[in-house]
Amino acid sequence: MKLICKKCNLDFDSDRSNKKYCSKKCYTEIQKWKQHPANIAWKRWVKPKKRTISKCLVCWIDFEHHTERKAKYCSNECWSIRWINILKKCLYCWSEFEDRKKSKTKYCKRECYNLHLRELKKWDNSHFWKWWKTKESKIKRTCAEYKEWRTKVFTRDNYRCVICWVNNKTLEADHIKAFSEYPELIYDINNWRTLCKECHKKTYNYWSKQSIRMQKLDENYFNISKERIWVK
Repeated sequence: MKLICKKCNLDFDSDRSNKKYCSKKCYTEIQKWKQHPANIAWKRWVKPKKRTISKCLVCWIDFEHHTERKAKYCSNECWSIRWINILKKCLYCWSEFEDRKKSKTKYCKRECYNLHLRELKKWDNSHFWKWWKTKESKIKRTCAEYKEWRTKVFTRDNYRCVICWVNNKTLEADHIKAFSEYPELIYDINNWRTLCKECHKKTYNYWSKQSIRMQKLDENYFNISKERIWVK
């Protein structure tokens, strides 16, 4: 395929149709001419960008900028002070905190948000609530207050068993007076103590629960056996 060089205007053969120059020498000469400062200035002078005047939204001073650029502020200092901070009140702890005027934050901390959401979606307010499945004892043992009191008891006893002074992963919070007999003392710290699993098994409350369970199992088995005999 025959083509014409754009630099020297001579004919040359090539396999590609998009080739513009006959040699690398012609290509480098053209690139040097394009990168010359006089030619660059001439190009800018030929196509000047339009400029407009607008007012800064912070200091209200007139400044000049290109029409293509939608500028609102005259400098970086004005841009950094563009948001006005105001005092707001937290919806949970009611403490004042500074925040931007246009922001939609309602809480001073993430903790306040989590605690408030926990209260809003508690028991009947939650869409996962099933009153016919959960027992009152289970609700009281799995709530956040119960866990907080449990950690308070552990910190009081320095995460050690009261009887054998062992510091292991098998620590358990024990009620001195049973929760089933004295439900009003569930959150009383004086009624709590830290025990390891082996010492907890030696207490009366632990085995009383096991004996009650065994009695219920025996009663159920006795009733089932009666029904079977009657069916025969």
